[in-house]
Amino acid sequence: MNAGGFRVAPPEIEDHLASHPHAGDVAVAELPTAPGVSIVAAFWTGAATPDQMQALAEAGLARYKQPRAWIPLDALPRTPTGKINRRALREAHRKDRP
Repeated sequence: MNAGGFRVAPPEIEDHLASHPHAGDVAVAELPTAPGVSIVAAFWTGAATPDQMQALAEAGLARYKQPRAWIPLDALPRTPTGKINRRALREAHRKDRP
């Protein structure tokens, strides 16, 4: 992912956010917001609130690594092999299309 001109590895952010006791499954993905512009978004399945997740990110991640969108889900999409399907997350939640 590219966050503010910096290359960011999703597992680094996911590992930090997953440390919240009520986060559940966690994933991050780059979401397009306009042509050529994107943000990092966090998705999780647990009972943690967006404010709790954001506070955790602010306490332990550099500003450019902190997600800008917080989206709780019932379940994360997975590939047939069980990996998180970031493409499905990106397509379902992108903000650059109506």
